[in-house]
Amino acid sequence: MKTNPETRTKVKIYSLSARIRAKSVERKVALLSILIFTAVVFARSSLAVPLTFTLTGVTFDDGATASGSFVFNPSTMTYGVFDIITSDGSVLAGSHYSPGSGSTTGYFSSPDSYIFDNFAIDSHYLVLSYGGHIAGPGFYPLMAGASNGAGSFVDSGEFVDSSFDYRLITDGAFDVTSASSVPDSGGTLWLLAIGIAAGFGLQFSLQLSEQKHNS
Repeated sequence: MKTNPETRTKVKIYSLSARIRAKSVERKVALLSILIFTAVVFARSSLAVPLTFTLTGVTFDDGATASGSFVFNPSTMTYGVFDIITSDGSVLAGSHYSPGSGSTTGYFSSPDSYIFDNFAIDSHYLVLSYGGHIAGPGFYPLMAGASNGAGSFVDSGEFVDSSFDYRLITDGAFDVTSASSVPDSGGTLWLLAIGIAAGFGLQFSLQLSEQKHNS
């Protein structure tokens, strides 16, 4: 049986319209997926990533040692709690670095150098250097200090008096772990909630559009 041209035209127009709607839905679904994925990515990127650095086997060239730990966030380059003690050596005295003692901090990147400053307190100034960049847990050997003449050294060491006498770190490492004691600020859940809410809003819009079309 033959179909008249008008009927065939209507069928073709209807089929084309259905395909256009299908493509439109596919694009909207793809947009929905991208929206949710982007929200998750931004949520993950907003995660606080503080790390705990524990000093392990740190020794100086005068027989002294350094022990303790500090929390540092490599994403924001900010410190959390810290408590480090350098012991007395054969001649030179040690120091106690902590917020409660009035210590201040500093940081240089690539190579990473973590600085603890007690110079205004007892003329001590501690530098702990690693030859690369620390962005996650692991075991990272310190760079041994080297003399750079009177009143100056490179890499890891400690100034110990107002005359800028110093001692050099000869060995040691950071044992770096995740600082789980520092909670997420809530930004992750908030961004994820925004993404999911937007996704549901788009899904509702799709359903409403389809209902209007069908009616």
